[in-house]
Formats: sequence, structure tokens, C-alpha cells
Amino acid sequence: LRIVKYLRDHEINTILDIGANDGGYASSLYAAGYEGRILSFEPLPGAWRMLSERAKRTHPNWQVVASMALSYYDGKASFNVARNSVSSSLLAMTSTHREASPGSDSDTVIEVDMRRLDSVVQEYGEIYPAFLKIDVQGAEKYVLDGAMHSLKTSIVGQVQAFDMHNIIESIGYTLWDIQPGFRHNQSLKLLQFDGIYFRERTDLNRRLD
Repeated sequence: LRIVKYLRDHEINTILDIGANDGGYASSLYAAGYEGRILSFEPLPGAWRMLSERAKRTHPNWQVVASMALSYYDGKASFNVARNSVSSSLLAMTSTHREASPGSDSDTVIEVDMRRLDSVVQEYGEIYPAFLKIDVQGAEKYVLDGAMHSLKTSIVGQVQAFDMHNIIESIGYTLWDIQPGFRHNQSLKLLQFDGIYFRERTDLNRRLD
């Protein structure tokens, strides 16, 4: 509900849903009252099929892009498929993650199509202003490196993992909110969280004041 409010306040009508898996994030936004456009990206074939079916029956503004991973180059890449699907990643699973969530270990490696976000979004018309959601299990910087033009011209959105903070702040974004996510199941140490960033807009600030 908070994110839907932020989107309304910032007059955002397009969401780039990177690492959509089976569509849980997008469907929760529509359930919370969001009515705009969502472009979902997912490289895992099984998850992509479920995502596509979910989008068709959920909302006419939800569009699923051809199956691909987003990174810093266009081509092919090896993709680690986790047993629980949602922990799948371009990166290998760390021992800390395996210990915290035993069902998340990777048991298969597949080849996937790889694209830069900058080279993809041009195919989908005008997207400004767009909100960027990234959930790619540690490969966030790869996505950002392939999206720098879009970040500077079209996107006013979100990245996951606070270690990306300096990169995002350096190109004109302000940290708006932090949402706790995945914790170690024994120590309860916070292992993942969502950082939500927006580019400041003078006219918006006046309206919110």
C-alpha cells in the first residue's frame, strides 16, 4: 500500500518489474489499487510461463516481456536455477544463503538470453516516468550497469540491496524508504532488504508540502 501511494504521489504510470519470477510483486500492486502499466522481465522458463498466465488473468495493463535476463551486455549467459525458484540468479549461491534457506541452493545451470535494459525499453514506447523494481538475487549492479541511460532519463524507482546506495545517489536519486526482507532463519540477521529511491522533483515537492 505504501508503494502504491508513492507511485501516485510521483505520478508514475509504468513499472519495470525486473526479476518478476511468477508475478507475485506485480499482482500485489494491482491488488493494492495500482492501475498503470507493468512490464515484467523473467529469464527462468517455468516461472516465465506462470508469470505470463498470471498477467493475462490479472490486469490488461500487465505485459510480460520475452524471457530474458537483464545485465550489462547483450548476448547469452549461464543462469543458476535454485530449487525454490525465487533464489535463482546469474550469480552462484553463497554459503550464507544456503545455510539460512536450505531449499534455495542451486541444482541446475541453464543458458538464457541476456539484454541491457537500455537496449530493451526502446522497444516498448514512451515509459517516462517509470519505476524500476529489481529483485535479482545479488546481480543488481549488473542490471544497473546496463540501465544507466534509462536511469538518467526515464526512471524514478527502486533497487534492492543497500550496497547500491552510492551508485543510485550519485546519479540524482534520494533514499525514500527501506523495507526489511529475508532474514537468517536462526540468527535473524537481515540478509536482504529493499531500498526505494525517487528522483527529487521541485513541482512534486511543492505539491506534497
